Amino acid sequence: MKLPFESGVFVLPRGSLRYIDGSEVNHLGWLRAREGDGFCFSAGAPIVNVPYEAFTIYALPLNEDGTILYSTLDAKQRPYIDDSW
Repeated sequence: MKLPFESGVFVLPRGSLRYIDGSEVNHLGWLRAREGDGFCFSAGAPIVNVPYEAFTIYALPLNEDGTILYSTLDAKQRPYIDDSW
């Protein structure tokens, strides 16, 4: 899918979404990672090197643990349409 932007963020209203420990999630984001890229979810988080192309959706709760919630779909997992019946 051609995206208008390779990454982005949805800023959420305070209290609209919470993590299981009760801390607020202040934003949801997405990014398309290219093989060999390095990316970082926040200023204090380590840089993650990407071994394959992937599309990632993530959320950052406002807690002291530095928790990052994410889901990734890589090129090996992509669904396809098969027309053979």
